[in-house]
Amino acid sequence: MLTIKQFASIPAGTDLTALYRAAVGDYPKFFKMDTACKLGFLLAEQLADEPRFVPREDRAVLMFSTCGCLCNDLHYEETVKDFPSPALFVYTLPNIITGEIAIRNKYEGETSAYVLERFDPAQFAALVEQAFQDGVTGSALCGWVDARSEGDFTAFAFLVERDGNGLEFSVETYMEQLIEEIKLKLIDALNLDGMTPADIDNDAPLFGDEGLGLDSIDVLELIVLLERNYGIRLANPQEGKKVFQSVAVMADYVAANRTK
Repeated sequence: MLTIKQFASIPAGTDLTALYRAAVGDYPKFFKMDTACKLGFLLAEQLADEPRFVPREDRAVLMFSTCGCLCNDLHYEETVKDFPSPALFVYTLPNIITGEIAIRNKYEGETSAYVLERFDPAQFAALVEQAFQDGVTGSALCGWVDARSEGDFTAFAFLVERDGNGLEFSVETYMEQLIEEIKLKLIDALNLDGMTPADIDNDAPLFGDEGLGLDSIDVLELIVLLERNYGIRLANPQEGKKVFQSVAVMADYVAANRTK
């Protein structure tokens, strides 16, 4: 069984240079990296365990995205008009992110970068589990890093190990975390002061007297929430009412359709 030893995330809009200076500060190569690599590097620093910088073949690095290195590719394309930038060209491969993490930490196990059509928790979990089938991998740093621009990104990662003492690494665990996250975003977006995630039943109706008592104006807030946080654009409020039946239904829809 695979378990989650640690989890890390970087909120969109975070000043990555400031985070680097506060948390690391001793790796100047950071400033050469593209946005995706900076995010992967900083996630790996948050998840680093002891001993540091000791070569190990049992640690794999697997990173996933829908954008790959598109953010950097667009910067590189601009230089092609004049003189192609060698410094940017280095980062026009999606798997550079895993290389930067492995070089920094001396991880010598499998390194793989996957560019997927969308975030699919079942596919994510299956590919991570597959990495453990080689008989060598005992742990893996695996993450989702989508850098759409320098300030617009989705970045989170897990340190997963075989037969550890943490939460089971599975689709079910992901859905539990997603439900908790959606509850927190609902509370913030709807200004439900004093309410906590524990106060919201997963299957309770969001509209009507039996649940949160939301109304048609709140639907608009939830439509904005989906687009801003998960890249999901609903066509109209009527479609939203089907999605917003409950937090559980909303989470299922987000997991199946999120683009960030």
